[in-house]
Amino acid sequence: MDHSVAEQPAAEQPAAEQPAAERNRQVVQRLFELALHGAVAGALDLVADDYVEHSPVIPAGKQGLGEFLRTLAGQAARPEVTVHRVIADDEHAVVHYHSRIGPEDPGSAVADIFRLRGGVIVEHWDVVQPLAQAAPDAKPVF
Repeated sequence: MDHSVAEQPAAEQPAAEQPAAERNRQVVQRLFELALHGAVAGALDLVADDYVEHSPVIPAGKQGLGEFLRTLAGQAARPEVTVHRVIADDEHAVVHYHSRIGPEDPGSAVADIFRLRGGVIVEHWDVVQPLAQAAPDAKPVF
């Protein structure tokens, strides 16, 4: 299973001195690394206590996110996730990735949208596009 996040150059500045966009990118990349390796407590350390969840498949709040991540970590067939891009600004970060269960599953193209405040995730939305077997003339999704 590929649970890796595309490698990015390490920041030279201390976190407090980094531009907010770079800090936000690093926070969501770290969230993915921790969550995909089952380190739920570490992932939740990056999430505000007043976290707001907008996804219909994840229970509300920080506690609901923890329940979702623990369930995901406990599944025998955990999703393979390939991150294709992380886009960030001073208040948001977006992770665009391919998620699937095994090589036969076409999976889904997913965009997770995070709002951050002071280097902590405070809000989340997602957009999920189920992928069908590719048509011969289809344009690549990623």
